[in-house]
Amino acid sequence: MAEVTTWLIFQNAQELDEFHASWTDADNILAFDSAEAVSGSLGLSSFHTVTNRLRASDALSNGALPPAGQFMLLGVEVEVRGRWTGNPDGTRIVDVEAVVNGSVRADLGAGSLPIDTPGVFILGSAGNDMNLAPADLFDPSFGFQLRGESSTTHFQGNVLRIDSVRFRVHWDDPPPPTGGGAARSRGRSRAVIMNGVHA
Repeated sequence: MAEVTTWLIFQNAQELDEFHASWTDADNILAFDSAEAVSGSLGLSSFHTVTNRLRASDALSNGALPPAGQFMLLGVEVEVRGRWTGNPDGTRIVDVEAVVNGSVRADLGAGSLPIDTPGVFILGSAGNDMNLAPADLFDPSFGFQLRGESSTTHFQGNVLRIDSVRFRVHWDDPPPPTGGGAARSRGRSRAVIMNGVHA
């Protein structure tokens, strides 16, 4: 029967310096609380319209999953909690990617967060494995990276404030072998019994 983990957290946060709007307090994305990682000002009237990428990695699974190779990965969801501040004109999005060892496994598209009041969006699904293998979930480099983008024309711009990045995994037991070892073992057992009877 299919299972799903609780929402899991990461242990490391990293800003990837790409000469866009930078972040302060990146580690604040590791806990679901009121502390936020804060971007620089964004907008068409500002110097930047996008942020540097902000990555959460080194998942803390706490035994929520069986060892790699002992389960079938069905899907992964990522939850981003945060808010924008600034003027409401223009549009604002948060792009999210699933990564392993710096390589993008899946571009998950964009989520939306409200102005001022904290909100949440979820990308992925119970049936989307994000091109990940079960072993990837135990790789310290596995995680999600996000980038904010704003087109406001207000002189104060927009600021993106990310409170947390969490994920959960949908999984199932591996399928039984088909015509494999179990069937052959039963066949050998029957042969031994029959030979014993005839002896």
